[in-house]
Amino acid sequence: MTKRVLELNNVDIYGRRFNGYSLTEYFNHSSKDFSAKFLVNHKYSKDPDVVELFSSDDLANFDWQIEPLEEKLSIKNQISVTEDALTNHPLYQSADLLHFHMYHNMHLPIEFLTRIKDKSIVIDIHDTFWLTDEHIPMLEVFKYSDQNKTSLDAQRKRVLNSIDADFVVHSPFMLNLFKKSDATKNLRVHLIPFGIDTEVFKLQKVNRKKYQIPDDSFVIFCRSQKEFKGIDYIESALKNLQTDRDVTIVTVGVKGLLDSIKNKFRLIELGTLNSEAELAEVYNLSDLFLAPSTEESFGFMAIEAMSCEKPVIVFEGTALPDTVNAPTIGIATKRNAKELEKAIEHLLNNPAECKTRGETGRKFVLKNYTEEKYFTSYEKLFQNLPKRKPKPSPEDPAPKNLDALTKFLDGKLPDEKFDFNNTTVQAKIYAYNQELYSKIVKQSKKISPKKIVKKIIKFVRK
Repeated sequence: MTKRVLELNNVDIYGRRFNGYSLTEYFNHSSKDFSAKFLVNHKYSKDPDVVELFSSDDLANFDWQIEPLEEKLSIKNQISVTEDALTNHPLYQSADLLHFHMYHNMHLPIEFLTRIKDKSIVIDIHDTFWLTDEHIPMLEVFKYSDQNKTSLDAQRKRVLNSIDADFVVHSPFMLNLFKKSDATKNLRVHLIPFGIDTEVFKLQKVNRKKYQIPDDSFVIFCRSQKEFKGIDYIESALKNLQTDRDVTIVTVGVKGLLDSIKNKFRLIELGTLNSEAELAEVYNLSDLFLAPSTEESFGFMAIEAMSCEKPVIVFEGTALPDTVNAPTIGIATKRNAKELEKAIEHLLNNPAECKTRGETGRKFVLKNYTEEKYFTSYEKLFQNLPKRKPKPSPEDPAPKNLDALTKFLDGKLPDEKFDFNNTTVQAKIYAYNQELYSKIVKQSKKISPKKIVKKIIKFVRK
């Protein structure tokens, strides 16, 4: 009998190769044992196998607005209407296996995992959100105030160790962190590297005249993004780079972040590209790809560049040195602009080495990072999942400062902190979230969705 997989993420098309979209296609077209649907908070594709989670625009709008509000409250995945939207959805009710991707981006309450019954659970680990404790640094985007950090970290650890799920990481670096973290070190984990379409990302001839780039120019390609991708290090390295060669810098992503070097080198900013074919063309325009990320759990663009036979420079201290097999294939430097500059200068002056590293990079990708290997690894995992044996979570006594929680849920600034890890507190938050969901669905005259949002905003601004 075919098992029904429900892939779950906040969006579908963006990040399709790692967020469940490509896996949904594979299971529906190439698997005898599994069928799949993809349930997302916000749908952008026209694919009939992708279904939007929310039944109304009011629910979807509330979901959009809650994230920045939670950030200001220094909490994550507490105030939410997503759980009720999910558990009331027929695709959830009929699923045999739940495969969560960017769980925290779905705004699902952490406690929800303890309430899942009679379904297998697989959770992909893309960052340190689940791993955080005193041993593992939290990504900047998930940092909380000292007031909430202790209880939120404790809640994640308690939940993860009570649900009997299977976890997937995508690099040796993340596997090491997973086994190091007190929150996850005793849990079942599987290493499945991502895969790409090596028939799209391959060496091909591109006419540089289309981009007004001279044939003899040395082209450096990078992703332009403020957070985590090292654009400030790239800017500093390029400012100090000394060469007599004609150099062109090509970026995708945010425009304007390298304005300081556009009078020194030719700068071509392509913005957001909409297809893999377009991206592959840009890799093939280039002689070198820079990926000096400061936080990275895998590094898709690095293997895309390698698959197109381009050398790659990365920073130490992330998953990337493993991903690019440094120093044999990719080059990994210490995390500073001067070392990055030296590595760029070295490859700029050694075209034969660029070619050799590019050719060996392609072979490495074909051996380790193909889509077929990625898909079949998940299919094998799903075929061999053990029967779940969730552990009951003990009921905590009511905390003494429950009035602080009541004030918080009433939209008032509490005088003292309360414990997010307390199960009594979580039961009250759950009831509050159910009430929010019900009021939005029923379009209550007493409190509309807009009034709910305004109420929370008023509290935040205090």
